[in-house]
Amino acid sequence: MKSSIAFFVATVIGLTGSAGYAAGWNVDIFTGKQGSDNLEWAGSDYKTDSGRSYGLGVSKRLSPRTSVGFEVGYTKNQYSSFRPNYLSGTSAIITAKYDFLKYNRFEAYAGLGLGAVRASYRNYGFNHQHRDTVAAGQLTLGARVAVSPRSRLFLEARHINAFNDPKVSHNGGTGSLEGAEYKGNSLVLGWRYSF
Repeated sequence: MKSSIAFFVATVIGLTGSAGYAAGWNVDIFTGKQGSDNLEWAGSDYKTDSGRSYGLGVSKRLSPRTSVGFEVGYTKNQYSSFRPNYLSGTSAIITAKYDFLKYNRFEAYAGLGLGAVRASYRNYGFNHQHRDTVAAGQLTLGARVAVSPRSRLFLEARHINAFNDPKVSHNGGTGSLEGAEYKGNSLVLGWRYSF
């Protein structure tokens, strides 16, 4: 996560350092709740509690309604029946968003994203942790409202899903790692600054 944030900060500094690249750029910061779910783990489904979700993004407006960007996000959920066991993920996603409705200060949009998620399982009781990186996709639906000429608040529903189960599930019988389902729905509140 630290290296992803460092990359994000370096990208923003690099992009803002040249006036020629300044028009049409956006920086987003968001935080919210990851919903509870039933996730497959080594062939069985286990319930997770609601968790947290947050991240940073930078995007470039290509037209009045479309933008492309890059974001780094983080989610964390606890398995309800096996506490304290956590499944978390750090994602790096290339995004595309389309504003399908614009009315005065209000915008509604939908988006797609492709990238990777670094999933991590941690069992605090037995003090072990496993990580795996897999490809992932993201869907978003949200609304923004302008609070100043350069600032907007947004509320966004998002779904992220790994294309393959990350190998983070410890099989006690064989000692090998098995796949654990990684997906989730989040509702986030964010702030966008345009420059």
